[in-house]
Amino acid sequence: MLAMSIIEKYNLNYNMEKCIKLALIHELGEIYAGDYTTNSISKVKKHILEKEAVEKLLEGIKFKNDFIELWNEYENVESKEAKYIKQIDKLECIMQAVCYGLDAKYINGDEKINIPCLLEILEEIKEISKNNEIPLCNRNNVP
Repeated sequence: MLAMSIIEKYNLNYNMEKCIKLALIHELGEIYAGDYTTNSISKVKKHILEKEAVEKLLEGIKFKNDFIELWNEYENVESKEAKYIKQIDKLECIMQAVCYGLDAKYINGDEKINIPCLLEILEEIKEISKNNEIPLCNRNNVP
């Protein structure tokens, strides 16, 4: 929903259907593997767990589809849509942390956001969450 809303609000030039597919296929990997941050698990281990989960979920589908190719496209950031959805995933994580009362400036991942409208949204989120709590994992390293 976030990806679609931002495309529509900012009139972005992304293939909406492809973005929706990429977002959904990415989430499939987290059904069995879980939604880990790279702070708690290595990127390689996360990739392996998610790939196994996607393959397990899709093995029962008996019609021709592009689901595995889309998952690989997302994982390898092979298109502008994959880049967009990757950054939306990071932005959503930050938004969720802010909903829990944390200050967005202390949430990892914002350095991976570089699409101008997403940076604009990120700055608004940081402003809104200013003076919220510092996450427990960052309390010893407060700037």
